[in-house]
Amino acid sequence: MRTTRGMTRSEVQIDPAAERTSPEETPTRTFATGSGAADAEAITAHATRVAIGTVRDMYYNLVANLEQLCTKLPSAGPPTILFEVFWTYQKRKQLIEAALEGVGLPPEDYPFYVTIGVDGPLTPTAMAELLELPLSTVIFRIRRLERRRHAERVPNPDDGRSFLIRLTPSGRRLLGKARPRFREYAEAVERQLGVRTTRSLADGLVELREAIDAELAAQGAAPAAARR
Repeated sequence: MRTTRGMTRSEVQIDPAAERTSPEETPTRTFATGSGAADAEAITAHATRVAIGTVRDMYYNLVANLEQLCTKLPSAGPPTILFEVFWTYQKRKQLIEAALEGVGLPPEDYPFYVTIGVDGPLTPTAMAELLELPLSTVIFRIRRLERRRHAERVPNPDDGRSFLIRLTPSGRRLLGKARPRFREYAEAVERQLGVRTTRSLADGLVELREAIDAELAAQGAAPAAARR
């Protein structure tokens, strides 16, 4: 392609194999001489289209390979009740995120604010048992609250070797803003379900937890709170 404007000539040389789509085979383009601003823009646009085509082909190949792999995986039957619980938990996370948007409280830390604010002051060990979480996880989350100055350690009157965690005044104010917003969302969901279905689901979840505990005991597995 040659373009002549007055005394300025721009010549662009393009590799004949310009339609190859492998990233390592992208054609090389060089300017022979001249200002060529318009030509450079055209070549840049062409290179962009080639790159997009390459990425699109790679994506389609990836999807096709995944679909082929999925057809080869053995089927073990429909999803179990535990997968339904997982999906429900993911929806719960979305609900918390929506309720706490703009409040300034990280959604993943909301259960710790509530546990400390409602049931505290608590030792880290008591929190781990209450939340059914490893002690290391609880200590990590407590430190996050402490760095924000939303939680603080106080002496444990029942055990001088340990300490209690409580919310600071700023932590209590933040929880005072966040909790009503979340409860508004949660209670709206319960109203959609109705009283009878809500109670039935609550009872069913208690039975599910007990069944899981029984299976863990039968398998000799330790609860999460007992792991260090």
